[in-house]
Amino acid sequence: MAERVYGDAAATQEDRNAATIARWILADRPDEVYVRHLQRNIRLPGLKTADQIRAAADALVEADWLFPPPPPRSEFASGRARVAYSINPRVWETAR
Repeated sequence: MAERVYGDAAATQEDRNAATIARWILADRPDEVYVRHLQRNIRLPGLKTADQIRAAADALVEADWLFPPPPPRSEFASGRARVAYSINPRVWETAR
C-alpha cells in the first residue's frame, strides 16, 4: 500500500498528465489527439493549458503511445496549424 501512495507522489506532474491522457485514449478510443479539442471540449483534470497538454502528449510520444504531429505545411499558410498527434496502432493491440 505504501508503494502505491509514495509511487504516485514521486511521479512528476507531466507524468500524471500523460497518464490522464493515456486513460482517456483507452476509454474513448479516438483516432487522433488534438490539443485544442482536449483543451476546449474534453477538459481532463490537470490539463488546462495547451502547453500542459503538449508536454503530456510529448511524453506519450517518448513512451511510443503517440506519433508527433507533422510539421507545418508552409510558413505562408494562414491561420493556426492544427496540432494532431496520431495514436500508435500498437496501443490498441495491447489494450484488448
